[in-house]
Amino acid sequence: MIFNKPYALTQDYLNMMKSKYDSFTAEDMQKFCSQMSPGKHFEKMMADADKDASLKIVNGVAVIDVIGVLEKRTSELAFFFGGTTSTEVVKAKINRAMAMEKVQRIILNIDSPGGEVDGVLDLSESIFNSSQKKPITAFINELAASGAYWIASACTQRILNGRNGSSTAKCGSVGVVALHQDISKMEEMHGVKTTEVVSTFSPFKRVTSAHTPLSQEGAEELQRKVNELYFIMTENIGKYLGISQDSVTRNFGDGRVYIGKDCINRGMASQIDTLDAVLERQSINSGKFLSNGGKPMQFNVSEITHEFLAKHAPNIVASIEQKAVAKLEINKEYLAKNHSETLKAIEKDSYNAGFAKGCNTERERIKEIEDITPDGFEAVAEKYKFDGKTSAGDVATAILKEQKHNRNTSSSALENESASMNEVKNVAPKENAKSEEELNKILSHVQNTVVKTSSDNGHWIKG
Repeated sequence: MIFNKPYALTQDYLNMMKSKYDSFTAEDMQKFCSQMSPGKHFEKMMADADKDASLKIVNGVAVIDVIGVLEKRTSELAFFFGGTTSTEVVKAKINRAMAMEKVQRIILNIDSPGGEVDGVLDLSESIFNSSQKKPITAFINELAASGAYWIASACTQRILNGRNGSSTAKCGSVGVVALHQDISKMEEMHGVKTTEVVSTFSPFKRVTSAHTPLSQEGAEELQRKVNELYFIMTENIGKYLGISQDSVTRNFGDGRVYIGKDCINRGMASQIDTLDAVLERQSINSGKFLSNGGKPMQFNVSEITHEFLAKHAPNIVASIEQKAVAKLEINKEYLAKNHSETLKAIEKDSYNAGFAKGCNTERERIKEIEDITPDGFEAVAEKYKFDGKTSAGDVATAILKEQKHNRNTSSSALENESASMNEVKNVAPKENAKSEEELNKILSHVQNTVVKTSSDNGHWIKG
């Protein structure tokens, strides 16, 4: 693996990384070290991220760039590619925006092929939790691939850059990749032979060493790692989007990159728009009205009155008063005729708030069903978990019915076996027949066998 790290990155960027890395000489690295200290540069960026001045804020909306290859902390990659995005710095900026009262929404401006796996889960979890308090929009401008889409999936919504319903923005490349580079031949050409001694009890510690050809065990170990990371990635993307892990794998988890409307059709994004339009719309909604301690308000559009606007949109009321029409009845019809853009913004904000609440409610419903489902009854829960309507209480009732059915089935089986034994017991003695004491021993043995068989099938009856 390049720099001994797994990457959630598109293939073309991975190839470019490897090509640039291979082309760099010792002189290049000396030049890099003399020009830039990755550790000090990272420390400076983290210090800057904790300042209000580090954020671009437009009418209550903080815009945070997620551009270029992702890495947890600044490293040599920043030198190779002329700049990268640190997931630690992005997280710090989001935390700063969350703490600022004047910031009511956040937009992540994403144009990234993904990058280092380390740090992406931590950032995504932070975004997902923060989005429950302030809406966070992922604006995909123009690429959210692999680790970058993992981050985008944790946002409140995902918007593709485009106009008039058309977009070339891309999402996908869901998956994890690892490279092994065998340098043993190159070392041999330069008269170098590297010998690695590993502790007896750690046979897998250097199983993917670059100083020897990759063994079968080494290939299997790399495969195990990337498969495990893929499982974590798709599991969390499903959680953030409110869908099952199987749906992620089936709809867009095959490693391909999808474009424009195909992303929307597959459930990866919700709409197409320009960044300016999104900023204008969200700035109006959050910066001038409809604010409630930094949270979007939920209300019925029919509730829009003069008093409502005076409290939540004083700028509109001031404009009306300047025209000496403050005595007019201000309602939905008036806004539609005289302030149509404002009405659209209000309706959009109401819809977004309701949509976000619906998503959270659905996540809680699914989690409650999973929490009350006992081992052995997962199939019953699966029938109702994703139908969007069945409550945990109704699922519990269905499970109890299934348990009762299983108990009745087991009891009938025991009764039938016992009846058969009684028939054997009542048969008239014949020549060479067993004594009554021997028959009772056989009956006891058979009944014990029946009960044990029932328990092995998951239907053990107690009491």
